[in-house]
Amino acid sequence: MGGNPMTRIEVLKGEIERLSPEELAEFRDWFLQYDWQAWDRQIEAGRRFQQAPERPWRIARRSQGRKVQGSLTRRSKTESERMERLARMTALAEEVWEDPDLAHEFLTSPQPQLGGRRPVELADSDLETRRVEEILFRLEYSLPA
Repeated sequence: MGGNPMTRIEVLKGEIERLSPEELAEFRDWFLQYDWQAWDRQIEAGRRFQQAPERPWRIARRSQGRKVQGSLTRRSKTESERMERLARMTALAEEVWEDPDLAHEFLTSPQPQLGGRRPVELADSDLETRRVEEILFRLEYSLPA
């Protein structure tokens, strides 16, 4: 009886690990929306930025949170590289779609050419980011898929 009780986070992690791939995708979509709504509420409640960012989806919410909290910690090399890939992907999508909202929709929606994955999910890898860029170049220049 002497063991430590599991924390709520440990219980949640265990539950998440037991999800099927379909359930995990549904959970990921729900959590992304939940996280963004929570962030929006923080922005509205405290206006912690002098001016709200025009398109906060360009930078990961966790990274924006660091700015809000005034943390001076440096981002890891992996985080910095991911942010650079997201910025590159976003700039190209906005150029192709000629509309920031349409670019955002493309980047955050499942794409059949990517096996149903969302382009923003592929920013962890340069190779995967290049797949997204290739799709965007093909759209821009009307090349076959």
